[in-house]
Amino acid sequence: PPGTGRPTPRGFAPPASRSNPTPDLLANAPVQGLPPAPPKKSTAIRENSQVTQFNKRMGDSSRSVIFLILAAALAAGVFIFMSKEPPEGLDAPPERHTLPKELVQAALQNAGKDNGEVLDDGAGKADEAAAEAAAAALDGGLAPEVATTDPAAPPAPPPPGHLQISSDPEVSVFLGKENLGRTPINTDLPPGRHRLRFTDAKTGINIYKTFRVRPGAKHHHDLSFGTSQLVVLAPEGAVVSLNVKKLGTAPIEPVTIYEGEYLLKVTYNGMSWSERFDAPAGQRIEYKVNLK
Repeated sequence: PPGTGRPTPRGFAPPASRSNPTPDLLANAPVQGLPPAPPKKSTAIRENSQVTQFNKRMGDSSRSVIFLILAAALAAGVFIFMSKEPPEGLDAPPERHTLPKELVQAALQNAGKDNGEVLDDGAGKADEAAAEAAAAALDGGLAPEVATTDPAAPPAPPPPGHLQISSDPEVSVFLGKENLGRTPINTDLPPGRHRLRFTDAKTGINIYKTFRVRPGAKHHHDLSFGTSQLVVLAPEGAVVSLNVKKLGTAPIEPVTIYEGEYLLKVTYNGMSWSERFDAPAGQRIEYKVNLK
């Protein structure tokens, strides 16, 4: 320090004097860095844990393995709980109790009554039979079957009617293609309307008539066939036929025919003419045929 003749140690500032009241403490001191701090020894916390030691040996996937083990244990517990058998008595069939026979009979008899209407003997016997059958079923431990009524049977067809027909002259009678015989006839026909054909090759009769037959009734008809007059004017020498039956060679006289349907045919020199007609009773029918 000044005035002492001793040097000032390095790193310390000289004391304050009147000429330098605030000496620069570090003006003459060299700057030196602090020595580095010794490294701190870290505590091996992870190394001291058993879990971390296991993870260190097995790797980071050990946690996933633990979670899988826990999930498997939980699933096994649920399976064991659900697979337990139900307590005794829960799955047993319900017991059936047998009702007294008298109670069943009384119930069925009351059900057979409708607004106080008395059933006939046949219905009462049927109810008793049903009650006995139900009681027998109950005695056997079986539930009675519900009685079902069969659908009403179709009504029986009405009886046929009887038809008796006579005629003058006698003719053959046909129902469609069925030959019923020659008059007089007796036959049974189902109820309804029937169209019959009366025909005779000798007289040329060919007529249809309709008859109504009632069920179970008897019908009698006495037929007479009216006549008509047929006149055919044709060339001399022409052959005249009626219903395939030859009437003669023109000129011919008027012909009396019975009422009905006919086929008139005229042939001459390889030429022919024909026509169907209906001959009502009491009429004059005239045809003029020219084949030239």
